[in-house]
Amino acid sequence: MRPDRGDGPAGDGAARMLEETVVAWLRSGGGLPPKAWTLGSWFERKEEMQTDTEERNPGKEKPYTEEFKRSVVTHWLESGKPARKVAEEFGIKQWNLRDWRFKFGPAPKVPEGAMAETPEGLRSEIRRLRLELARVTSQREILKKTLGIVSEA
Repeated sequence: MRPDRGDGPAGDGAARMLEETVVAWLRSGGGLPPKAWTLGSWFERKEEMQTDTEERNPGKEKPYTEEFKRSVVTHWLESGKPARKVAEEFGIKQWNLRDWRFKFGPAPKVPEGAMAETPEGLRSEIRRLRLELARVTSQREILKKTLGIVSEA
């Protein structure tokens, strides 16, 4: 006896009814699945989840001040410790720390040297980069050949 099929003492027949509905739907050729497949709509389940969350966490989130967030991020970046350890030290979640870093941490570094704004400057930059690419490509080819020779020996 399987209680999940509704034929045992704990079953109420809901699983069997759902199974019969699925079989009938498949025999009819498909189409949109019947509403009876779900036990309550998605919105009802979502509302239940939100209610459960509110009961467990009435304040929703801890009120961390901006000063606290900045100081934690500064400590993390200056200490060189992993995010997990810093989060444990301050009693916060690791994902909070990472989010705060993007919000309060230093801005991303700008590449060295300003980009040329004139067409002539852009052309010379492209020419320089093409020469550098050719040089690096030839170095890579030489290294590949050298590796092949060394590995044969």
